[in-house]
Amino acid sequence: MMDGLVLERIQSLVTGEKGESDTFSQEDSSVSSIGSNFNANRKGGIGVFIPKQDKKPRQNDGPRMSEDERTPLINSGTRQPSSSWLPGFNHTNKQCRTLKVYGFILAFLLLVGTYSTWLQSRMPAPLGDAQAAHTDGFSGIHAYNEYLTRFYAPHPSNSRENAREKWVVDSRNVIARLHGSDPELKKQSILVNAHYDSVPTSNGVTDNGMGVSVAMELLRYYAEHPPKHTLIFLFNNMEEGGLIGGHIFTKHPWFESIKTFINLEGGGAGGRSILVRSNTLVGVEKFASSGAHYLHASPLGNDMMKSKLMKSDTDYTAFDQAGLPGLDIAFYAPRSHYHTQRDSIAYTTPSSVQYMGEMALATLRGLDNGGLLADDMYEPVVYYDLLGRFMFVMSFSTYQIFNILALVLVPLVPIVWTLRKEKDQRREYAAALKELVSETVQGVLLVLTAFVVAMVTIGVACAVLYFINPMVTYGGIYQVSIYLIVAAFTGLIGSLVICDKCSWYKHNLEKSPETILHGLNGIWWLFVLLAAYLGSKEVAGLYFAIYFLVFGTLASAAFVLLPQGNKYRLPVVFLLQWTVPFLFVLQLVSLTITSLRHALVDGTPEVAVYILLAVNLIFGILPMLFWIQLAGNQRLVLKASSTLLLIMLVFCFFSAPFNTDLSPKKMVYREEYNATAPTSRVFLRSIRVRDVLTETLDKEELETLECHSFADIPALQECSYESRLVPVYPQHANETTISHQKSCDKGTCTLQGTYSSKNSLFCRLHLTENAASVTKAWINHGPSAVQDQDHPMSALLAYTDKYNTDVPWGFTWPASSPAPAIRFNCFYDEWSRASVSDHHTKPQISGLISVALKSVILPPKPNILGIIR
Repeated sequence: MMDGLVLERIQSLVTGEKGESDTFSQEDSSVSSIGSNFNANRKGGIGVFIPKQDKKPRQNDGPRMSEDERTPLINSGTRQPSSSWLPGFNHTNKQCRTLKVYGFILAFLLLVGTYSTWLQSRMPAPLGDAQAAHTDGFSGIHAYNEYLTRFYAPHPSNSRENAREKWVVDSRNVIARLHGSDPELKKQSILVNAHYDSVPTSNGVTDNGMGVSVAMELLRYYAEHPPKHTLIFLFNNMEEGGLIGGHIFTKHPWFESIKTFINLEGGGAGGRSILVRSNTLVGVEKFASSGAHYLHASPLGNDMMKSKLMKSDTDYTAFDQAGLPGLDIAFYAPRSHYHTQRDSIAYTTPSSVQYMGEMALATLRGLDNGGLLADDMYEPVVYYDLLGRFMFVMSFSTYQIFNILALVLVPLVPIVWTLRKEKDQRREYAAALKELVSETVQGVLLVLTAFVVAMVTIGVACAVLYFINPMVTYGGIYQVSIYLIVAAFTGLIGSLVICDKCSWYKHNLEKSPETILHGLNGIWWLFVLLAAYLGSKEVAGLYFAIYFLVFGTLASAAFVLLPQGNKYRLPVVFLLQWTVPFLFVLQLVSLTITSLRHALVDGTPEVAVYILLAVNLIFGILPMLFWIQLAGNQRLVLKASSTLLLIMLVFCFFSAPFNTDLSPKKMVYREEYNATAPTSRVFLRSIRVRDVLTETLDKEELETLECHSFADIPALQECSYESRLVPVYPQHANETTISHQKSCDKGTCTLQGTYSSKNSLFCRLHLTENAASVTKAWINHGPSAVQDQDHPMSALLAYTDKYNTDVPWGFTWPASSPAPAIRFNCFYDEWSRASVSDHHTKPQISGLISVALKSVILPPKPNILGIIR
C-alpha cells in the first residue's frame, strides 16, 4: 500500500492528470530553461536518437516512425507556447511546479534518509543468562555486569593498576586454551584476542574493556559448549605501547597451530562495532552467513589504514605481519571519546556489548562448525553491508569480474538493442551505431561539464571554509555537510545555466532530455573503470560505483522503454535511479562523519575529511541533474541556492569546532623531565591550544611558551613550555640505577651493563650519536639485533614484569668507528597515586584539567618521560 501511495504521489507531481503525456514548457525570457521546447523525435531503443526532421523526408530513410517510437516526453500534437511539462500547470504557475518537484524530491530523500539512519542505528536488546541459554546466544548483561564494570580506573601497561586485575590472573600476557572435542579438528586452533591495557588518561572501557568482556564471555560460553577446534584466548598487554603484547605472542609455541583469529578492539565509546579489516575470504563469509541480526562492515577500514589516514592501529597488524589471516572487529564512534576520560562505563551500554558479542560469537561458531580449516586462509576480500542487515562478500577476483561485466554489458546491451531495431527498419548498421555513439558522447560531455562545475564549486566552498574556520568539521560536521550539499547543488544548477548560453549544448538538451540519463551512465561507467583499476591494487573504496551504473542504466531503460502514457514511468525512473545508490552514499557519508572528523587531533588532515565528504556528496547529488532539468526555472533556483549557500557559509563561520556533547576539545599531553634540571618541558597538542594556555599559565611559564603547526596542519598546534611542576618519581633518590663497562678486543668494542627502575617498567636506551657505528645490540636477555642499513638501529627498549628488576643490555661497534653516544630514558604513565606533584602545588596535569579545560579532554599518549643521563 505504501509503495502504491508513493508511486501515485510521484505521478501526480510529475505527470499531472492520469494518462496524459509528459511535455516540456517553453520558458519565458525572464526565466529560461535549457531543456524546454523539446521538438525532436527519438527512435525507439536505448540511447538512439535521430535529429529534427526536415519537412521533406530524406532518401533511404526507411519508413516513418510510429507514435510509439517518438520521444516519450514529447506530445504528438502541435505544441503551444504555454504548454507545460506538467499538464494542469499553465504558463503562470511554473514556480509552483518547480517547488512541488523539488519539494517532493527533498521529502523523499529525507524520509528514506531518516528511516535508513534509524534502521542502521538500532541496537540489539542485551540478553541475560536465562535468555542467552534459551536462544543459545551471547549474554551481554553478564559480560557487562561481571567484567566490564571492573574497568573503573586507568590501567596503562607501565603502571601498578595494570597488575591489579586479579580477576583475570596475576600476569601480563594472559593465555587460555580450550582443547577441541573433535579428534581431527582439535589440531587446528582459532585465536580470540583482546588487549586489556589502557592509556593513562582513560579507564579503557571501550578501548578495550568491552573487547576483553566479550572475549571472557566467549570463553565462558565455550567452557559450557565444548568447541570442535581448539580455541586460544589471548588477553594481551601493552598494545597501547606499540602492539608489543601481540608481537610477543607470535613467538609463543601455541601460535604455530593457529589458522585464523578474531581481534576485538575499541576506537570510540560504545555504539556499533564494525568489521574494520580482514584478509581472509573464508572468515568474512562465516561472519556474513553467521545469522547475527546486526552486521556492520566496510572495506574503507582496510583502505584508510593502508593510506595512513587513520593514525591508530590494532593487534590485527601484529598478527597480519606474522602471516596469520583474520578479522578485526572494533567500535569506532564517537571517536572524540577515544583515549579520554569519557571512555568510561557512563558512556556505553550493555547493548553495545551485546552487539559485538553477537557478531563475535556467530563468527566464531561459523568457523568452528565449518570443518577443517585450510592451512593458508589468506585471501584479500571485499565486504560491505547495506543498512546493517545485508552483507556482501566476495574475493577481489570476483569483484573484478563484476566490474568487468558491468563495463562490457552496459554499453553492449544498448548496441545490440539498437542493431535489432535498425534491422527491423532496414537501416544501415553503421549509421545507427554512429548515432548511438554520438548521442552517448554528447550526453557524457554534458554531464561531465556539470560534474566539473559542481566539483569546482564544492572545492571552492571547502577551501573557503577551511581557511576562515579551521577544524569546524570536528564539531560542526552536520552544518558543514549541508553547506557542501548546497554548494554541489549550486554547481549543478550553475552548469545548466552556463550550458544554456551555448547553442551546441542547448541543441542536445532540446533534442532529448534522456541525453542526461545516458550521460550520467557514461560517468558511472568511467567510475567503474576506476574502481576496476583500484581493485587491481586491492583497494575497494569505490565498491559502490557499480550500483550507480547498474541502477542508472535500468532507470534509462525504463524511461525509454515504458509506454509514453504509463503513469508509473517517471516514478519507476526516480526509484531506480535514487533508492539503492542513495542508501550506499548515505552510509559512506555517515561513516566518514563518524570515523574521521574526530581523528583530526590525532593528526588526520582536515583536508582528507573535506575530500572524502565532497566526493561522496557529489556521487549522491549528481543524479539530480536530470530532475533539475525537468523542473525548469534554473536561473531562479540558482539565485535561491546561491543565497542559501551564503547563509550556510555564515552559519558555518560562526560554528564552534567544540561542544560539550560529542565534540569536546581534545588535547594530547606529554611531559619530559631531565633529572638534572629544575624544570620539566610540557607539550600540548590540539586545535588553538595557544589560546587555552595563554589563559591558564602563569607569567613565568608564558615566557617559555613556544607554538608551531603540527604535521603541516595549520590549525593543529603543538605548544611547549617550561614548568616547575615536575614529576615525583624521577626526583626520588636512586629511582634508577645504571651500570656500564666498556672493553675493546680484536678490533671490536663492547659497551654493556644493567639498569633498573623502582617505578617504571618501560625504559629505553637511545642512540643519540654515531648510531650507524653499532653492529650488534641486545637487551633483557632477548636475541641480538644486527644493524640493518635499510632500517638503521636507533634505540633499545625493554618492558619488564616487575619493578626494580636488573635489565642487561649491550652494544658492539668496530674500534675504528666513532663510539656511539647513549641516553637512558624511562617512561611513567601513572597519573593517580600522586605521581605528579610539586610539594604543595597542584600537579601540572591536574591543574590543566581543573582550571582551564573544563570542557576539554586530555587524551592519547600523555606519558611523562623522565630523562636520566
